[in-house]
Amino acid sequence: KAGVIRLSKSLAIQLAPDAIRSNTILPGPVRSPMQARWADDPEALAALSAHIPLGRVGSTEDIAGACLFLLSDAAAFITGTELIVDGGCTARP
Repeated sequence: KAGVIRLSKSLAIQLAPDAIRSNTILPGPVRSPMQARWADDPEALAALSAHIPLGRVGSTEDIAGACLFLLSDAAAFITGTELIVDGGCTARP
């Protein structure tokens, strides 16, 4: 993950003169087919959700929304950064 973040930051600097932005999205727990081992287990899902400040596991739509924001004009002055989409998990001490 650190390598991808560093690559994105490097691209942000190199491509900025051409108005090309580069950012990294860091997703937290997300229900998806890749996570079927716990996403399809109601007890495991409830246990994981209890540790997430927003009280639920993320969805693919949550991640897509972050992507759409970074692609939009509303993010025109954002480059070289990481957007954490984890329901507040990393906000915990």
